[in-house]
Amino acid sequence: MLNDYIQSYIAAKKKGDKRKMEQIEMDLQRLGMDRMTLLAVVADLEKTQ
Repeated sequence: MLNDYIQSYIAAKKKGDKRKMEQIEMDLQRLGMDRMTLLAVVADLEKTQ
């Protein structure tokens, strides 16, 4: 589930879809993940892809 959110965030970032990125950030905040943690995970995954 978390991986799905992060992969969706990466795809939205590549497309430049800021609205979708903000929606994913809000969804993850509700689950307890702050934005900085999300960005760190995204940066790490982008390095490996």
